Amino acid sequence: MQQYSHWHYIAGYTIVTVRHNWPVLIALAVALIAAWRLYREPSRKRVQWLYGWSLLVFTYEYIKHLGDELARPVVFLFTTDWAWMQPYGIFLVVLVPPPFLLALSLFLLARSLYLPFARTRNVHSTG
Repeated sequence: MQQYSHWHYIAGYTIVTVRHNWPVLIALAVALIAAWRLYREPSRKRVQWLYGWSLLVFTYEYIKHLGDELARPVVFLFTTDWAWMQPYGIFLVVLVPPPFLLALSLFLLARSLYLPFARTRNVHSTG
């Protein structure tokens, strides 16, 4: 049997990681670019753009990894005395946050795109 060097294993793990996590890697790259642009020239649009992509990354990780793992201890701790509350704990930790977080991140991204085209009212002080 042929022995492979450690670079083959590193390349294999890299390919598998990129293949399974490409949406979050794209969002993370865009968030890093947005952070750099925000650092260079701060604006409300760029803050919303950065927060939108960062929240999208967090939402992806919450759906993929965190939601189910977080549900176990939360449901155990808050429903030990009240067994009838277990379905509500799972509902509030696993089912409610992902759509809310996704909607919030998409709202921030849409808002950051809409912001430059929004009309600004000229408020003149009289007096």
